[in-house]
Amino acid sequence: MAASRSLAATFIADLHIWDEAPEADEFFGGCLTADAFDAALISQWIARYSGGLLAGGLTDPADPQHRVRRKTLAFYDQALTTALTSVDQVGAGRGLNTFGAWSESDQAKVRAGFDVVDEVALRLSFAFGAHAQSSTSEAE
Repeated sequence: MAASRSLAATFIADLHIWDEAPEADEFFGGCLTADAFDAALISQWIARYSGGLLAGGLTDPADPQHRVRRKTLAFYDQALTTALTSVDQVGAGRGLNTFGAWSESDQAKVRAGFDVVDEVALRLSFAFGAHAQSSTSEAE
């Protein structure tokens, strides 16, 4: 059942990223709230939509792929915000130096939040590195 739910959610997320679908946009936004945040699913989506980081032309906002890049970057931004908010909520009033004494549940939430941050950083690094390498090749 969980796999079916994840697959259905991903299909709806695809509609949000690749098309204009208000219901999908609403669903997608709901998945990025603190209450509904599923770090494993969000991390999968970060990887899935990383190709959108280089979609379209940088100088032509009318390019339909520009919308894909804009939505992907907005998604990454919201995923980071929600993940870091979750970490802040769990760690409120506690220092990371006491992390080992926290409950397993709280430790798992913090790890999951930082996993999302790590996935975004990795995908952005690859995208910018790939873009920089392709720009260098063209210039030569």
